[in-house]
Amino acid sequence: MSQAPDLGEQKFLSEYLEDDERCWAMSGLPALPVAFLDRLLAQSKPPISTSLNGALKMWLPREDGEGYVIGADPAEGLAHSHMSAATIRRVRDWAHVGTLQGHFPPGEFGGLLVQLGKQFNMALLAWERNNHGHGVDVKIREQLHYPFIYRYPQDKLPGFPSNRWTKPDLVGLTHEAMTLETWQSQDSELIGQFRMMQDLGDGRYDTGTLDLASSDMITLIARDQAKRVGRPRAEPTPNIPRWMRRS
Repeated sequence: MSQAPDLGEQKFLSEYLEDDERCWAMSGLPALPVAFLDRLLAQSKPPISTSLNGALKMWLPREDGEGYVIGADPAEGLAHSHMSAATIRRVRDWAHVGTLQGHFPPGEFGGLLVQLGKQFNMALLAWERNNHGHGVDVKIREQLHYPFIYRYPQDKLPGFPSNRWTKPDLVGLTHEAMTLETWQSQDSELIGQFRMMQDLGDGRYDTGTLDLASSDMITLIARDQAKRVGRPRAEPTPNIPRWMRRS
C-alpha cells in the first residue's frame, strides 16, 4: 500500500478528505487549524438562552464589572442576502458570550448593536467598514451617539476596513489565537464557519458568506482598544431586556 505524501496536516486534509461532509466543506486549503476546530466542534454546546426570535443566542450571562467587545459584520438585510452578524466576547479572558445573527438592515442592525453595547456594560462596538457598514455607522454615531466605538489605528476612522490588504491581519490574528488555544467557543455554527474558511492565496479568503466568523475576527482585532476603554458604571440589568423578546 502506498503512503500519502507528507504535506502537513492542513494540506493533507485538503487533498485526502475523510468523508462527504468534509469533502464538501474543504475543497480548497483550510485557512485555520482544522484539528483544533474539530476538537472544539465535538465539545460544542447549545446556548443557555435565545431571544429575538432566535436571532440572539447566549452562552454566558452578562456580569457586572466585566468589559466586553462586540464585533459586527453588517449585511443588506434582504431575505436572499447573507445575514448581519455580531459576536460578543468578554475582554478579560476572551470568553465567547453570545451571537446576534439575522436579516437585519443596516439601520436596525446598528440600533440592536447599541442596545447590546449598553446591555453589556457599555461594550466597545466594532463593525466592518463596508457599504452596509455606513448605515450602521450613521445609526450608532450620528443618531444614537454611542460613545464607545473601535477606530482603525492607521486612519483613526470608525470601523474596520476589511479588504485584500487588511484581511490577512484578521485571519493571522485568529490563526495565532487558535494555535495558542486562547480562542474558544461553544457555538457549533461559529466553529463550523471557521472550519469552512479557505485560503485562496494572494491574501484572499472566502469570507463572503461567513458572517459570524467575520464578526468574531473583528472582535479580536478590536480587543486592545476594548481593554483601554473606560466605562461608566452599568445599570443593573440582570436579564435580557424586554425589547429583545419580541415574538
